[in-house]
Amino acid sequence: MQRKLCIDSFHARVTQEGDEAKVYRAVGGQRLRNLDPIVLFDDTDTTEGQYPDHPHRGFDSVGYVLQGRILHEDCTGEKGAVDEGGLAWMTSGKGVVHAERLDAKHVEVVTVWVNLKSSLKMCEPQYQEFTATALSSVQDMGAGVQVRILAGTALGVSAPTISRTPTLFADFHLTPGAEISQPIPPGWNSLVYILEGSINAGTGQLGPKHVAVFSKDGDTLQLHAETASRVLLLAGQPLNEPCVQYGPFVMSSRAQILQAYEDFHLGRNGFERAQTWRSSLFSPLC
Repeated sequence: MQRKLCIDSFHARVTQEGDEAKVYRAVGGQRLRNLDPIVLFDDTDTTEGQYPDHPHRGFDSVGYVLQGRILHEDCTGEKGAVDEGGLAWMTSGKGVVHAERLDAKHVEVVTVWVNLKSSLKMCEPQYQEFTATALSSVQDMGAGVQVRILAGTALGVSAPTISRTPTLFADFHLTPGAEISQPIPPGWNSLVYILEGSINAGTGQLGPKHVAVFSKDGDTLQLHAETASRVLLLAGQPLNEPCVQYGPFVMSSRAQILQAYEDFHLGRNGFERAQTWRSSLFSPLC
């Protein structure tokens, strides 16, 4: 076993969106622009938030609801409601238009964008939705560790999700003094995001809304809980390909970004329904 070393740690940048929403950005900001294959990691805490019809192409959009409820609808005909502890995993592929609406007074949701390799960017869209009970969970009471596995494998248990980019995403609950020793393949990028409590990643204590980034070298990520804690662990196999993210699209070149915008506005190459589809989550005036 070779331990992955913590190579950086910082408090997620917070952005105020209106009077009612705070967004803590772990990946996709100035401090950590990209962590291949992770393009975005946002923790949004809000009492209002409506996301009318908008397009995506070229990546997987993942939503993990920590509190509240979110409604989803997209142009492929998929509809759903994700409650606390539930997960939505949407592969945008060659193109999808979707909408989301809060269905609770207070919602906290973690949004992750996972890049797709160039050969998969124009795949067919897919939507996966899981309730908290449908997701795999396991606990080791002796070690003081409980984990819900959103993608990949933890404590020998695998998630039901299909991830085209090899990804590990897990929600750990730890008692004071508990330790994580999570296998992660050498060469993968990885981070932990602290939701509650205090964690030592090998470089001192880190509290809520802090991010710890780990080296590619090594095959095991280790953490120690100083207090009762909850952390999200996210890791992925790097694509090692050019990545250009602009607005709602993640492609391999600027030319492909321009093509995506053109296809969306002209309703072609995956966006055939874009000009006629309207979500029923909002009134026509929205």
